[in-house]
Amino acid sequence: MKKNIRLYHFNTGIILQWIFCVSLISQCTLSNFAFSQSAPTQTRILIVLDGSRSMLTSWGTTTKNYAAKQIITQIADSVENLNDVQTALRIFGHQSPQIKEDCEDSKLEVGFNYRNAIKLKTKLNEIRPQGVTPIAYSLEKTISDFKNAKPGDFRNVLLIITDGTESCGKNPCAVVQEMKNMGIIMKSYVLGLNVDEKAISQFECLGEFINLDTPDEAKKITSETLNRIFNSTTVRVDLFDNKQIPSETDVVMTWYDSESNKAKYNLYHTIDPKGIPDTFSVDPTYNYNVTMHTIPPLQKNNISITPFSYNVITQDAAQGELSVKVRGESFKLKINCIIKKDKQVIDVINTSAAGKYLIGEYNLEILTLPVITINNVKVEQDKTTTIEIPSPGYCTFIKGADLFGGIYMNVNNEWIEIYEFTHESNKETLALQPGKYKIIYRYKGNKSMSLTKEKEIEILTGTTITLNL
Repeated sequence: MKKNIRLYHFNTGIILQWIFCVSLISQCTLSNFAFSQSAPTQTRILIVLDGSRSMLTSWGTTTKNYAAKQIITQIADSVENLNDVQTALRIFGHQSPQIKEDCEDSKLEVGFNYRNAIKLKTKLNEIRPQGVTPIAYSLEKTISDFKNAKPGDFRNVLLIITDGTESCGKNPCAVVQEMKNMGIIMKSYVLGLNVDEKAISQFECLGEFINLDTPDEAKKITSETLNRIFNSTTVRVDLFDNKQIPSETDVVMTWYDSESNKAKYNLYHTIDPKGIPDTFSVDPTYNYNVTMHTIPPLQKNNISITPFSYNVITQDAAQGELSVKVRGESFKLKINCIIKKDKQVIDVINTSAAGKYLIGEYNLEILTLPVITINNVKVEQDKTTTIEIPSPGYCTFIKGADLFGGIYMNVNNEWIEIYEFTHESNKETLALQPGKYKIIYRYKGNKSMSLTKEKEIEILTGTTITLNL
């Protein structure tokens, strides 16, 4: 049995699908990504081959080096007639004997190009493993391999083939992660040639790792790896209401590569005329983190997509509406309302429209004068919860001169300032909620605190008054 960090199941049917798909690659592989403007149109595969002395070890009826050459040959032949795939080959540990411990023994032997099969095979026949295993150094050099290649719209893929771990004291995992963070590579894969149990854990961070126990597994693993690199698959997202029916929709979803955290797709969820959530194609070479931009947003992480399968992702997303209205139709001014969940501001709406939210309880701060606070407002499935506030009254304040002052209200025997006058004008008109208020002020030119003045007013719904200060 293969010892896989991530094992993908396949059968004869899948292999036949892959063969068919390769023959029609322009129709059923990369072209599936045409709907995304940011999706690359071509693929570059950089193969990093272990050429260290251990690759001469006998393996079954052959050697690990011969098995690796067979894998690369199969890959080269499979993509040879494709107009949108380039390949390249970097080898390490093949130029200096092991006794020299040359930790910079790495060379790009075949640069990126289309239809590279002959060059790859020729070079593979020329090399003889003899050195150490500078994996990290080789990966560092692949950065320039990709950057120095002819620019274009490529999805860059790294494929490492080795039988052992780093022998030069560096950290290959850190290099791969940096390449992904920089956007140099989209995906990395590692084919281990009978790697021992102790070393397997060191390969998890390098990419999707498959360990081959015997050389007989090479052919089918090659097909499986190419499937992962090239083929997209179909995904449906079911947003459940509180009855576990996928009726919720019209939500934007952002799909991120879970490793680099780079956004890959922005899709507006929809339901087809038959009432079934729509499907779309994604690249299965990634694991995804998906943000569903409900209010508040929902997050689903580390989603693995199965190739050649109708993938269905489910998420509870029951929603209802919330609106704030002013009693009476005569009041035309829009009043903002802050929506909070667990003390966090999640939205701001006004009295002209309703907002859509996940079911649950919310706290509101309606920005009237004074601010109206209403806690534990319940939003229910497919219902509109309406909060109605009194229509305010208007007060026009006429200032005889520039002054310092504000409007105060009594709350539990404490005077609280709800508004401070500006210095921009000698006349201000404010909409105030019905109630009694006190105006406390002092003219700017008066330098004695004893000259502070107070006036009381009462505001009634829908009335207008003028107050001379």
